[in-house]
Amino acid sequence: MADEETTPDIDPRLQFILGYLSRSMKFKIEKWQKMLTTDEYKKVVYDFLDKVSTRMLFITLSAGGVLQATSTFPSHCKTKSVYFIKKKLFHSLFEDRVHSHLIYGDLCPKPIDQLAVLTEEVFVPMLS
Repeated sequence: MADEETTPDIDPRLQFILGYLSRSMKFKIEKWQKMLTTDEYKKVVYDFLDKVSTRMLFITLSAGGVLQATSTFPSHCKTKSVYFIKKKLFHSLFEDRVHSHLIYGDLCPKPIDQLAVLTEEVFVPMLS
């Protein structure tokens, strides 16, 4: 109970992103905190949350174990990534309904391979 009183209020939008990331990538919270202390990555995350001009957010866990945030599709990604895309352009994401305003999911390191598997295992059987 003492922890609840000393814990500062955390932005629910960040909690949502962290919750999805931690379920998807299984990393220690220190990596998230380190990413948000890096000015470049912090700016990308908050631009996504607060600015209408930033519609996408990609977060990658690098081979070195560092979380990296970008607003453009990761071109040379060798590890799993997570994406968040705003359904509509809002000035900022509403704190109480974050999940309903986003499309989010995982990207495998080789999207072409993922597309090939999807085609072979889902679309071809449906068309046969």
